Formats: sequence, structure tokens, C-alpha cells
Amino acid sequence: MKKIFTVLVLIFLATKIHAQSQYQPYSYQFYQKLNREVYNTDTRFHSSLKPFFIDDSLLIEHGKQLLSIGIDSTRHSWVSRKIFNEHLIDIQKEEYTFYADFLPDFQIGKDFSGKQNLWLNTRGYQVGGTIGNKFSFYTSGFENQGKVCEVLY
Repeated sequence: MKKIFTVLVLIFLATKIHAQSQYQPYSYQFYQKLNREVYNTDTRFHSSLKPFFIDDSLLIEHGKQLLSIGIDSTRHSWVSRKIFNEHLIDIQKEEYTFYADFLPDFQIGKDFSGKQNLWLNTRGYQVGGTIGNKFSFYTSGFENQGKVCEVLY
């Protein structure tokens, strides 16, 4: 009896499942700019659920505006646009979308005594996309290498 009930509940839930939405990967600075919409007393937005779905009707217009600030694709070369404003690989088809990026972060400095060079190299990637309007995916990964200050006594 318990198994039959479980199967019936699963079948019922499967008929009520809707398509996935595209979400905006969590970024504290980006999310702060959406506070006006998220914490408005006239809406019932669940702000504790993160990441936010960027295609939510409440956030879609302001989200598009924020993502396009400072982007003027007519004044920059193809290489400059690919490095600073666009995805490295970006495929937009009617049936699917796909994007991929290389995410480097290279830092160098000196310790307070000025005797040692310190550095941190981070290499990362992000890959995402959609298939139809019912499935979306996103993954990212990072690897770090660095030299930090040696304490000499």
C-alpha cells in the first residue's frame, strides 16, 4: 500500500512540474542593484531563495538594463568585445543556446618589506546554456596557484 501511494504521488507531482528558468549566478554587487524590485512591499518576491531567476517578470527589465550598462559594441574591436563584454563562445539558436568563457585572474605584488614577490594566479571556466525552454544548465570551476608571504623569524 505504501509503495502504491508513493508511485501515485510521484505521478501527480510529475504532471505538475513546469519548465526550468534561467538564473543569474549569485553576485552580491549585482543583487544589491535589484533591491528596489526584490524588497518592494507591493510584490511578493521570495528574496531568501537564491540564485534569482533572471527571467522572472519582476526582474527581467531591470536585469537587462544592468547587464547592458557600459557596453557599446560599435566602438570596440572584436577582441576587446570578446574579452570584456561578451562570452568567448556564444551560440544563440532557436532550439538551444550555449556559452563558454575562460575566467583568468592574475595578481602580483610585494610583501611589506619589499623583499619578496607575491603572486596569485586563478584560472577558471564557466559553461552554460539552454535546450528549448524547459532545460537550462550552468557549471563553473576554478583552480588557484600562488606564492604567499614567507614568515622569517
